Amino acid sequence: MASKRRRKQLLKQDRVLEQRMDQRREAFSDVTQKIGVVVLVLLLVGAGVWYFFIYEPGAERPEPWQLQDTEGTWHDSDDYYKSGVTLVEFFHSKCSHCNQQAQPLNNLHLDYRDNLSGFLSIGGFKLGSNQDNMQSINDFRNSHGSGWPHLYDTSGGLMSKHDFSHYPSFILVKDGYVVWDHSGKLSEKELAAVLEQHGVHSKFG
Repeated sequence: MASKRRRKQLLKQDRVLEQRMDQRREAFSDVTQKIGVVVLVLLLVGAGVWYFFIYEPGAERPEPWQLQDTEGTWHDSDDYYKSGVTLVEFFHSKCSHCNQQAQPLNNLHLDYRDNLSGFLSIGGFKLGSNQDNMQSINDFRNSHGSGWPHLYDTSGGLMSKHDFSHYPSFILVKDGYVVWDHSGKLSEKELAAVLEQHGVHSKFG
């Protein structure tokens, strides 16, 4: 009798212990779930703060090209874009703003050409029904006495690949990345400020 009573007591104690363990497991699971929700919310909030206030999209790579200039020389973008700083203008010979832009670019070229990897103007694009060709680009260069290469994009599509639709437009490429772009006429002072900002200094100090 004593042994049977003892076994019943032990079984009862085991059931009570098991119930307590189940309760503790449930409580632990509830706490874990709550902590998990809190951690998830904190991670989402942190990711949102990083994306909207800290993250900056990476600079884009410029479109590659191989183009001929008005003197018959072929140029490869790799020779200008891989290292150093290159300024590129996209223009149209019949664009009034492009013609007004020529003199500030002439002055800028004289001041900064020694410290640039490249200083280029690219044409061959449409303005209304008028599309530039090698002859019109050459005439434009000669009329303004410009001393840097003017290249002819026979495809007429290079400018649009940089999402430009107005003349003149510019990109500044530094060590293989587009670090600045702009559409619209700029003064010599404004262009010089962009070059200085990216570590290119005038030869006149």
